Amino acid sequence: MCFEQNLENESLKIPNIFKKQMSSLAIKIPRIFYYLGCLTIAQMIFRPAFSTTLSDYLFFISLIFALINITIKSEEIKYNIPNGLTIGVYLFLINLFLTLLFVDDSHLVKFSTIVAVKFLYLILIWFWLSMNILRTPSQVKFALICFGISCAISAVYGVFENPQYLWQRPKGMADHVNQFGATCGMGTILGFSYLWNTIRDFTKQNKTQLLVFLFIFISCLAGLYVSESLGSLLAVGVALLVWTILKGARLKKIIVVSLGILACWIFLLHQAQYNKYSIAQRFKRETNLNNRNATLTSRLLTYRVALERIFHNPLIGEGIGKKLNETGYEVHNIFLKVLFECGFIAMFGFVLILYSSFKHLIFLFNNSQSTEEKQLSIALLLCFIVYFVICLKEPIFYNRFGWLPIALALALNDILATKEAHLHARQPNISSSEISFF
Repeated sequence: MCFEQNLENESLKIPNIFKKQMSSLAIKIPRIFYYLGCLTIAQMIFRPAFSTTLSDYLFFISLIFALINITIKSEEIKYNIPNGLTIGVYLFLINLFLTLLFVDDSHLVKFSTIVAVKFLYLILIWFWLSMNILRTPSQVKFALICFGISCAISAVYGVFENPQYLWQRPKGMADHVNQFGATCGMGTILGFSYLWNTIRDFTKQNKTQLLVFLFIFISCLAGLYVSESLGSLLAVGVALLVWTILKGARLKKIIVVSLGILACWIFLLHQAQYNKYSIAQRFKRETNLNNRNATLTSRLLTYRVALERIFHNPLIGEGIGKKLNETGYEVHNIFLKVLFECGFIAMFGFVLILYSSFKHLIFLFNNSQSTEEKQLSIALLLCFIVYFVICLKEPIFYNRFGWLPIALALALNDILATKEAHLHARQPNISSSEISFF
């Protein structure tokens, strides 16, 4: 009798074990595709169909599997995107579609509509996907490492893209040299921020991590150098300054950062004597106000013409991707670009998106408890600072790779909030910090 009862219990356990394994596999599949998307996010030259990148397809497959998993389990969809991001996106889209009613160019209308749909998907759906399939800080960190490796691979490809013309601004695996410089800049600061802690707390256990971040840092630094992207170099410098402040402006850190900057500057000046394609030569050439074709001159002229158009009709834009006939260029500034192309309300919505993004990054930094969480929060903040500074002088802010730090930060914020809620449920007297409206 006892034997039969035990046999019956064991037979009941087998389906339960099978269900647990299937449930675990169901959540792992979308996460694996998400990691693959992060691993190919800088490889923008791979476009299987419809001008859509390989990374976009992988993230979309991840979304499909995540929705299938929710449907099978009959779970309620938890939509936890911050209100600031949601309202900002809607304001942006309302003003953009109002603008398109007054645009005569059909090609511009089509392009603007595609960008609008992608931006809506990026903020409201892709962010949600990140928050729902990344369940631990380690998973968020692994996604960030995949992003760093993707940037490093693109950087290595860019360095050896044209060996005979080594210093003629390659674009690596990106669509444009500006995007290449941006991914290299983000990878450089990511590798540096983790290398500092890994070297300081070096053990045999984190030897692999040290090698990975060393590869990311060296590769992206080399890619940043050959890209000759002055905006990316400036962005990395700003991020280093923020890192010094966040980590505590101790004498040791200040000396190390200062010596590193000085060594780079001496190297660039020395290299400029022998190579006309050096960064120093490009800086001198592109900031020459007497040269009408110089970058600085053309940007200032573009800003002036754009402001004249904006003051004429601030509520209605010209359409996304609109080039100024007077200069032949797009507006190379994130705020002026949105204001010129979409209108004042859209710019207000975009400012709301940026405000909400930085607010959550800072909240994450202030509320991280463990060393891993704190390091993750710093790396995500620095990466987004690099992207934001680059956007102040380049028209690249619709790119998915630049918003990945926000997607991962929201996921980590949600993880920490869930953990804090569990602690609060066990100890009701403990007060908890909450994110406000935005």
